Amino acid sequence: GGGGGGAYVGVPQEKKDMIGRLGELTVYHWLKARQPGQDIDACWKSSNATPFTGREGRDGLGYDFRISHNKQTWYIEVKASVDDPCQFELGETEVRKARDIAQSRSADRYVIAYVANVGNGAATTIDILPNPLAADADGVLNIAGDSIRYTFGRR
Repeated sequence: GGGGGGAYVGVPQEKKDMIGRLGELTVYHWLKARQPGQDIDACWKSSNATPFTGREGRDGLGYDFRISHNKQTWYIEVKASVDDPCQFELGETEVRKARDIAQSRSADRYVIAYVANVGNGAATTIDILPNPLAADADGVLNIAGDSIRYTFGRR
């Protein structure tokens, strides 16, 4: 989780990973300021949390933070960029989690925390975007690109 979007084609993986860590750290501090009653250390679920919280994180969940807010569970996937291309990519586990929540009848929410200009102090912004696979994303998010890849097994 937390990696950059489509603007990073050809960028070394180490740099993508660092951008993702910075984005998650930015959202971590943002959540701590806005949710003082929550244990945000416990809410940070990705492996990027480990050096900062001392808690063992896990990648592959499809989200970076899980937080309780207004009697709902919010799953927050962080996407970060060193500039502001207003685009991001979802990986396989992120698509699965977003789809599962979009199809669920529960009050759970899946959102994207888009961090622009990460590492650039006053220019850094955070936008909370709707679940790309839910109806509330219509008119807010647009699919960029020409395909979504699927696999299948023969019966």
